Amino acid sequence: MTSEEAERAHFFFPHIYGRTIKSVAAIPNLKRICEEHFMCKHCIQVLDLQGNPQLAKDHQIMAIPALVSKLPPQLERSSVTYATRKGCC
Repeated sequence: MTSEEAERAHFFFPHIYGRTIKSVAAIPNLKRICEEHFMCKHCIQVLDLQGNPQLAKDHQIMAIPALVSKLPPQLERSSVTYATRKGCC
């Protein structure tokens, strides 16, 4: 990804706690949604709170699995639950 593409990309940071049923289902769902809606203009970085619980406080995570996204400059930060696709997008 070039720097110009990175400026226009959507960055997604799914927060999980270990390999739970919801977290295992959420990651492929997120990848599929991103591929359908953002083509190649997205980046996913999974953050496991089991290994670093301080991230929950730093990122103000109240429930997991949760998704924090860093959107292109023209859009603001948003948070959603993404374990199921129903009702999403």
